[in-house]
Order: sequence, then C-alpha cells, then structure tokens
Amino acid sequence: MKKIIAIAIIGSLLMVFTNNSIVGANNFDNNPPEIPLMPKGPSYGEIGKEYWLYTNTTDPDGDNVRYGWNFDGNYSNVIWTDYYPSRREIFYEWAPHKPGLFNISVKAEDEHGAQSSFSEVLTIFINTPPQIPDLDGPDIATTHLNSRFCAHSYDADGDPLSYMFYIEGINITDWIGPYDPGNECYLNVSWLKKGTYTIEAKCKDIHNSSSDWSMPITVAVTDLLGIRIPVINFGKVRAYILNNGRFDLKNVTWNITVQRTRLLRSINITNNDTIESLKTDKINRISTDQRIIRRLGFVNIKVEISIDELVAIPYKKTINTYGFILGRIIFVNPFFYSY
Repeated sequence: MKKIIAIAIIGSLLMVFTNNSIVGANNFDNNPPEIPLMPKGPSYGEIGKEYWLYTNTTDPDGDNVRYGWNFDGNYSNVIWTDYYPSRREIFYEWAPHKPGLFNISVKAEDEHGAQSSFSEVLTIFINTPPQIPDLDGPDIATTHLNSRFCAHSYDADGDPLSYMFYIEGINITDWIGPYDPGNECYLNVSWLKKGTYTIEAKCKDIHNSSSDWSMPITVAVTDLLGIRIPVINFGKVRAYILNNGRFDLKNVTWNITVQRTRLLRSINITNNDTIESLKTDKINRISTDQRIIRRLGFVNIKVEISIDELVAIPYKKTINTYGFILGRIIFVNPFFYSY
C-alpha cells in the first residue's frame, strides 16, 4: 500500500511522493501579492512616542500574506509581521528611538514565499523635544513691584526655543521667543494681591515639540505696605506705614479722615500729606492734625494711601474701620478693617 509521505513545490511544479515512488507532478502556478499601498501615517513625530502605520494588499490567489517593513530607505533591514488575510488593512506600531528623516516602505509575502516589490515611500520626520527648562526666580515678593523669573533649556537638535509661563490662579502667558538654544528667557511679574502663588515654565522648539512643565517655584507675596492703626489713640488717630518692598518709595501720599456718626454731629477731621521718601523696612507715622477732646460715641475712620512712582502698577489702598471716643481716648476696632 502506497502512502504519501511528502509534498514539494519546486518552482511552479507540485510533486507528491509516496513511500516508494513519485505518484504525481502537476504545474502549480502561484502568483505573488500585489505591491502594498503606500503606508499611511504621520509626517512628523517625536522620540519616545508610539505611532500607527497602516497598509494593505491583495493576493491574486487569496493566500494569507505577511508584511515586511523597512525604515532605513535602503531595504537592507526588513521587519516581518504575522500572516493576515488578503485585502485586510493591517497596522504596525512603531516607536522611533532616534531623530531624523525616515523613509518607510513595505512589501508583502504570501504563504508560499512569493514576494511583491516594495511600496511607495512614506517620509516621517522624527524630532527630539527640548529638555524641561530650569526656572529661577524669587520665592518672596511684594505687590505692585516686579519679580523677575528666568527660564532656559537645551535642545538636542540645536533648534531655537520659545517659552511659556504658568502662574497659578492668574494666567498662562503666550509663547515668548524664539531664542537661540541656551539663551535665557526672562519674565517680569507684577503682583496685584498678596498670597501664595506657584509659577512654572515649559518650552517648545520650531517644530512645536514641547517639553513638560518645569519644577514650580512657590512665591509668597506680601502687600507692598504694611498699615496698622493702634487700638488705643490719645486725642489723635494715628497710623503706621511700613515699606515691605526691596527699595525706597518716593512721594507716598496719604489721607486720614475721622467723621461723625449720628451721635457725634460735630466731628469731621481730615488730614493729608506726602511722604517724600519711605525707606525700605522703616516705619512712618501719620496722624490727624486736630485733637479730639470731650466726646463720647462712635466715629468712622478711613486711611487712604497711594503711590504712583517707582512701582510697576499704581498703588492705592483704603482702610475703613470705626472707633469709639471716650473723652480724648479713641478706641479703634482692629477686627473690622475693610480694604
């Protein structure tokens, strides 16, 4: 009894072998797959990210096909996929690990080893994103004065860089630049309100590849002026002004008003003046010029301060509170200031 022990394809000849003879030889016509469609994918990418490449082909004999991907443009290195049914669109996941221009093409091979030619080329430019910027600047600031922050980074491809800053609770700046690699980008920030803020920076190159945000700087912002009205005043209402800024202030104008309430019809005292130079970390005293004696009742107290010179933003502050007069002693409520 003859048993088939092997089947071989030699060229276009199909041969069947038994245990003692060749029992058949027929011509076997196998057609190679058609050239795959030019790969579909992005024209631009970045190192470290993953991208999908798509293609498909048709095998005239309906055979399953696999795809050989080439990324160096000279067809010397082919990466093969598994086999897929003819005409099915397939995808290939690609994660580039170096920058440059990649000419990507693909060919197909059926289950019998017949291959197509390579497809048309898809060209993808792979870019290296810039490094996360270093951010420098103060962690203490005062309102109405500029704080200067500096960001700088490096781009492996030598591309010019633009910078963006984010200030928590305030805004995000537009892109500033571009600057040559290694050059510093400066941002002046003028604070309107005291509080605690964080500021961060990131950069992008001319291909719009962005870095991540930098490590934040936390900035404690105090009011430019510290203003205090003593709880107990004798005859006059006094206030003390402290310059919290980094330099002396010029022409600080002030006004103090003490006005009657319904129980004190005759009190309406106003005094104003200009402090020509308010030195940093120094306290200046201001007060009404008239003395209050032999009165009993409540009064409204207003202190107004304004500065227009040597500040980034004009400074104006108003304190409203109230006091109680007992003879010539004026008790000021320190818990009900309104600004």
